[in-house]
Amino acid sequence: MKCSTLTALVVSTLACGVVSAGPHTTKRVGEAVEGYVDALSTHNAGTLSKFFTDDAVVEFVSDTSGASVTVHADSLVNDGADSGRSHVTNLRVFPTKDVNAVFVQYDVVGDSAANGDVGASGQLALIEMRGNRIEKMVNFNAPVASIARSSACAAPRDVVATRR
Repeated sequence: MKCSTLTALVVSTLACGVVSAGPHTTKRVGEAVEGYVDALSTHNAGTLSKFFTDDAVVEFVSDTSGASVTVHADSLVNDGADSGRSHVTNLRVFPTKDVNAVFVQYDVVGDSAANGDVGASGQLALIEMRGNRIEKMVNFNAPVASIARSSACAAPRDVVATRR
């Protein structure tokens, strides 16, 4: 499913008044997403474990190829690019009927311009929370290179590859 189609479905559901996000949900998801991005950009496993459950998984889905890779979250620490610290901007949380699952749309902006990476990278994900930590994240607009890099950095026991 294309990201624009998925975003349209989320927005239309919200417009119908079927679900609503409380401030607590928005805050805990926002903190978890910001922590995830920061932990990856600094390669900090200690920080990552504060925002993911011990059994958390991250699924990267490519809309163009139909490929997806699911990895244990803790295997992603060495996956971030070495382009300096990144942070989240324009975070929007779209709730679902499940109080522990939300769609998030956000931009990742790097602080370092050394590699010419000054633009924002738009992200769309489905996040399932357990308490204040992420239990599962499905990144819907992962580029194929990100999928390959994620599978290469993870041990074979941590990866499940599928084609849709």
